[in-house]
Amino acid sequence: MGAYEAHGEERAERQLRTRLAAIGPSAMLRSLYDGLLAVIEPFVRTADADTLHALYDRHAALIDALDARDRAAALRLVVTPAG
Repeated sequence: MGAYEAHGEERAERQLRTRLAAIGPSAMLRSLYDGLLAVIEPFVRTADADTLHALYDRHAALIDALDARDRAAALRLVVTPAG
């Protein structure tokens, strides 16, 4: 993959995260989600494949919790350290 393609994918990923944060059902969850994104972004750039898969799974679980309006699950995913 060339540098241009990688840059395009990174931009698309950032836009997706921003849109996902905007659809949260409450201001508190949107704020928590935005905070989580700020914390994980540096790791995504340097992480190995296993770490990225775990991060993806956690991200997907958070999206599911937001979609289900499951406040407890969303908070647990945001506050509990990964691992």
